Amino acid sequence: MRAVGLLEKHGLKACFYLDTDGISMEMDENDVRDISQCHEIGGHTVTHSNLLELDHERAAWEVFESKKRLESLLKKPVESFAYPYGIYDDRIKSLLPEAGYSSGRTTELYNVDIGDDVYEIGVTLWTDPHPYRQISSALKLLSPKRVISEPALIKNWGKFAGFVLEDMLEAGRGVLHVLVHAHFIEERGEWHRLEQLFEDFASKNNLRNPTITEHLASIKGGHPA
Repeated sequence: MRAVGLLEKHGLKACFYLDTDGISMEMDENDVRDISQCHEIGGHTVTHSNLLELDHERAAWEVFESKKRLESLLKKPVESFAYPYGIYDDRIKSLLPEAGYSSGRTTELYNVDIGDDVYEIGVTLWTDPHPYRQISSALKLLSPKRVISEPALIKNWGKFAGFVLEDMLEAGRGVLHVLVHAHFIEERGEWHRLEQLFEDFASKNNLRNPTITEHLASIKGGHPA
């Protein structure tokens, strides 16, 4: 809820992927309804289980039931889904369109577009220190000169995101998709860093801020949101 407050302070929208059993531990149902007024709510299973460890019947139940429960709570469609732990395979992916989801989000890093498969949407970065071993992968986002001159940049996700945003705006294209786990932000005392990132986003006049489902709908309609 603190993340919600910061987003709304800066006029930004996000997608919150919620495992339904976890709602009672983190917030109450009225909180979820309030969030859905300005933001998107996505499915994230019922119990946040690794779906690959479940038999097909149980995995299908997790995917279908989470959508059913969220839609019952919100009285509106729930269209996007995030795989718990980012773990999935073709069998799991095939459950999403069957359940009625229009997209599936992974945790694959260093992507600045939606990609060709809407059920394998990656992210640009996490709000966590990225391992040094991923510096070579980070070169997909930033120039070699910038990364090599400041290798510690990969540990400072706030600064990292700011540079990626600058480069994307200069190029005039791209999707910056930041994966936030609020409990890790809390553990590391990094709320100030998250707010700075939101301030950076909000200060850019030519930056659009759709939810995932809004962005996919705009692409389908030929008008990127």
